[in-house]
Parts: sequence; C-alpha cells; structure tokens
Amino acid sequence: MDKESVNATRIDGVAAEDVEPAIQTLIRLSLLSPDPDTGALLPLSPGRATGIAVNAFEARLADEEVHLARERASAAALRQALAVLSTEYFRLRADDDGPIQLLESGHAVRRLLEEHSNACRQEVATCQPGGPRPVAELFDAQHRDLELVRRGVRFRTLYQHSARFDGPTIDYAATLLADGGQIRTSTTLPPRMIIIDDVAFVSRDSGLPGAVVVREPSLVAFLRSVFDTAWEDSFPFQTGAKPSAVAIDAAQEKLLSLLAEGLKVAAIAKRLGVSERTCQSYLKVLFRRLGVVDRFQAGAVAQHLGLIDLSHRHGTSPRE
Repeated sequence: MDKESVNATRIDGVAAEDVEPAIQTLIRLSLLSPDPDTGALLPLSPGRATGIAVNAFEARLADEEVHLARERASAAALRQALAVLSTEYFRLRADDDGPIQLLESGHAVRRLLEEHSNACRQEVATCQPGGPRPVAELFDAQHRDLELVRRGVRFRTLYQHSARFDGPTIDYAATLLADGGQIRTSTTLPPRMIIIDDVAFVSRDSGLPGAVVVREPSLVAFLRSVFDTAWEDSFPFQTGAKPSAVAIDAAQEKLLSLLAEGLKVAAIAKRLGVSERTCQSYLKVLFRRLGVVDRFQAGAVAQHLGLIDLSHRHGTSPRE
C-alpha cells in the first residue's frame, strides 16, 4: 500500500485521514517502512523493528556518552587548574587575615565556608551539638556535602543522639551515607566546629553570630584531635528499621551519670542538647527500664546494679 492509495481510499469504512495517525505511529516504530523504489509501505516483523529502533537508540546513547565523557574531562581539568590557584589564594589570604580571624556575621561565615569547601581536597569534619539542625540549614548543606563526598573528599560529621529521632536529619543522613559520607552520634559533644583541610571554623561563645577562623597549624591539629576523640566515642548513625537502639542505651547510661551528679532536669536537657520535655520522656523510659518511679530510686538501683558509683556523692545537693 503506497501513501497515495492510503489517502484515496477508505479502509473497512473508515476514512483514510482517521487511520493516518496510526500509520505514522507504525512508521515511527519501524513496523512500517517505505520501499525506496516504489514508496509503498511494507510491514516489518516486530523483531526486525525492535533491532532498528534499539540500534538507533543505542547509537544516540553512545554519542551522548562520548559527549559527557569529554565534558567530565574538561570539568576535571578545570577543577585541577583552579585547585592550584586556590592553594596560592588561601596562602595569600592567610597572610592577610592572620592565624586567627573573627567573623562577626553569619553571611561572612557562609561565604568563607563555601570558598574552602569548593577548594577542599582531603577531608571535612564537622561537629554539630545541640540536637537536630534547622530544616532549611540541612537542605542547604545537603547539596554542598554531597558534592564533597562525590568528588572523593572524606566527610565526617557528629550529631547528638537526639538527632536520630528527627525526620529531616534521618533523610539527610540516609542520602549522605548512601554516597559514602560518615555520620555518627554521641550523648555529649565538643563545641560546634567545622574543619576543612587545614582550616577550622569554631562557633563563638554565648551563641553570638559568626565564627572564629583558625589557621594556625598547631591549633588546627589540636581541634582535630578533639574531634577524633569524640568520633571514637560515638556510634554510627543507622537509618534502618531500628536506628535508635544503640542511641537509647548510650543516652540512658549518660542520664544515669548526670543524675548521679545531682543535676536537675533543665541542666540535664541542656547537656544532652534536647528540650526539657524530651528529657522528661528519656527519664520515664529509664525509670521504666530500672523498675523505679523517681530519680532517687533510680540512683539506688543503678548503684546496686553497679552501673554508677554514688559513694562519693553523699551529702551533695541537686545543682542547676
């Protein structure tokens, strides 16, 4: 059947223009192919049509893969060239800003963090005390952190145990862990810090905005040793069916020690980086596990079980 006969006839009482879309679909799928001599549309077997379509598709994919490989090679070459410039840039910057620099605004911190993250070639280590981070902050960090991990930078971050129960943090952790990032949690942590290769960002005291930027090698090495110690005492962040089992046990052990110090709920909550309400729920779980109803019974049972030693604390009063 040629195209003219299709246009001039009716097929089983159906106008040719009504079947034209179906014919064009069959041609696009290679199930109909025009004869180069007569122009007649010849049917092809589905197997033959599949070979034609798949071969064309694979040829396009091969061309795209060659193009992508060239683009990736160009990007890698550009990154390597800029990394050399970055080393010299930060060396000159360190001479201007000194071994210790005070940044008094969050904007200045974010700008400098971005510069160092883009130039990072070895490791990023972050310590995030105080419970879960704000959702907007996690969203902004995810793209930057993933980019670091995917280009081979070792990425380690520490949270407090309470972050294990936060949905956005769980989603963030699952994404980073899947690409090779490392995340752990602990009951208590050192102050907030971010170490990028040979530069450390440390939070200011009393919650003031900004950060202290440390470039002096001995101080950076000290901060890294503080981080490494906390890292060794922490637990891997798990995002499976029961991610909190280890964290609950560790938190309960810490609760016992804080109770033994005579701290009140507000002080314990602050140490753990959680709200007072959450701390109260932790205590209820602990009391239920020990079979007691208050902190004094918990102390007595814990001492009897050998979990803590209260002998040196008789006579002490609860502290704020």
